[in-house]
Amino acid sequence: QHPGATEICNGVDDDCDGDIDLDAVDASIGYVDSDADGHGDPLSATTLCTVGNGIVALADDCDDQNAAVAPGAAEHCDGLDEDCDGVADNAAVDAAVYYFDADGDGSGDPATAYLSCTPGLTDGGDCNDQLATVHPGASETCDGQDEDCDGLVDNNASGILSWYTDADGDGFGDA
Repeated sequence: QHPGATEICNGVDDDCDGDIDLDAVDASIGYVDSDADGHGDPLSATTLCTVGNGIVALADDCDDQNAAVAPGAAEHCDGLDEDCDGVADNAAVDAAVYYFDADGDGSGDPATAYLSCTPGLTDGGDCNDQLATVHPGASETCDGQDEDCDGLVDNNASGILSWYTDADGDGFGDA
């Protein structure tokens, strides 16, 4: 300990300047953590011999005034970037499932489900998203297709004719 000595982190005023461990060569860089979430403000670097008392080693907080915002935080549909990845609302835990509707019939293809914070089409029951006449609630017709997406072909179809069995082959059906 003498004037001009190298100051090191040891709790002693090695260079006799009246400040203990000030500007110690083996000090660590720490960052102010104003919201106590364990992540510091990257613009608040300071050198210290010990980390603590609102100083942390991580400099990755994108909003050090909000403890709900830090790397690894859950995203929500609120326009904020809670996880500090540079994108707001991505992979939000409260996003809803929506569907694309290629044929514009108001019913989406269940294979096109996606999560989003922006409202979209919630009906994903279209069994043929290439035909606007095929969707849940559509009228069945006698055409060999399942227009109403209930899994049955031509059931409850309009224009169904009654057919009778012609057991004797004379061209006339048995009532």
